[in-house]
Amino acid sequence: LAWRGRVRVAMVWLVPAWVFCGIVFHLQYHAELTWAAAYFGATFLGQAVLLLGVALAGDAKADLPRSTPRAWAGLVLALFGLVGYPAVAPIVGRGWAGAEVFALHPDPTAVTTLGVVMVVLGGVRAGVVAVVPLLWLGVATLTLLGLGIPWGWAPSTVVGIALAVVIGVAFKQARPGKKT
Repeated sequence: LAWRGRVRVAMVWLVPAWVFCGIVFHLQYHAELTWAAAYFGATFLGQAVLLLGVALAGDAKADLPRSTPRAWAGLVLALFGLVGYPAVAPIVGRGWAGAEVFALHPDPTAVTTLGVVMVVLGGVRAGVVAVVPLLWLGVATLTLLGLGIPWGWAPSTVVGIALAVVIGVAFKQARPGKKT
């Protein structure tokens, strides 16, 4: 849906994933492990409201053409969140039962959301909608690396790719005399 430029539908499709991760993962499961889970859960629910707001108030068509490096990087990130992230579990010896999947776990949900945002949104809307996924992936990286988890590099790699592409596009557009 995102690749076809269906902004409203793509944003609405992300809402239940953020609600589930906020309520079930953070407020129920994660609350047993850390006092911060209530804040994480509230933030995830806030992201769901923001995505719904973008869907209801935004244009039905994507802000950006699909032939841009940003859109292609977004597609790769979205596919990594949907397919690649779950595949990490068997690779590191956790088996498929230990796989983190979109809409059930926060990390692949944040990665997929970043990818969709990079495909369909531009400007301020993209920046605002990307804040919570980027912050969460930073928290996830610190948590995983702090626990000595071997795949702790994955969230920070996603953040690095997303930021590099977005900053690269911004610099390219800001160069004097360059038509965009």
